[in-house]
Amino acid sequence: MCTALDGHHRAEDDGLFPALLAQRPELVEVLAGLDLPLDVPEGLGPL
Repeated sequence: MCTALDGHHRAEDDGLFPALLAQRPELVEVLAGLDLPLDVPEGLGPL
């Protein structure tokens, strides 16, 4: 993942990563390590 997630990447933060998490819930810990503002689906626990 790119370390330069700035303003023009916000749509990815808001769309891509939640969609990825919905499809691949086992990646929750990986995404948590990226320090993203994600809404975690119920049942997966807090990031």
